[in-house]
Amino acid sequence: MEDFFEHNVFPFRYERFVTAMSKFSSLENLNINNRYINGVMLRNMANKLNHCLKNLSLVIEGDVRGIEIPADVWTEFGERCPGAEVSIYLCTTVVRGNDLRTTFVRGIPIGNVYLTSWSRVDETESRLAALLRHLGNLYHNSMSKKKAMWSRNKS
Repeated sequence: MEDFFEHNVFPFRYERFVTAMSKFSSLENLNINNRYINGVMLRNMANKLNHCLKNLSLVIEGDVRGIEIPADVWTEFGERCPGAEVSIYLCTTVVRGNDLRTTFVRGIPIGNVYLTSWSRVDETESRLAALLRHLGNLYHNSMSKKKAMWSRNKS
């Protein structure tokens, strides 16, 4: 469910979507756009999928302002879903207008980070460096060098 809805829609604000998502009880892998979930939905998933979920893949793109899941919710998710690993797919062009330090908080059980960049030299380069420092400071104990994949696509 990466691009199922229009970019100006936040599905977690619609009860019908939240209700439909809460009916899944045996998902092992969920690939979803980061703007489709919030703290309430993450708690619901942790309660319902606590022994099943193995991988939660979050695609981060577009405007992420106002979509913040608190560290305590991520910590609770990690405790309730001990077998789950979070993978982050991030197109680095998103760092142009967003401060991703509010997205990446302590407690996320990150196992993989996938960065893709098409940008040329601009503000993205310095902001990406700041983001990488932030990720390193937060997750240096939980992610090994083997678990992060960095790629640069040239256009």
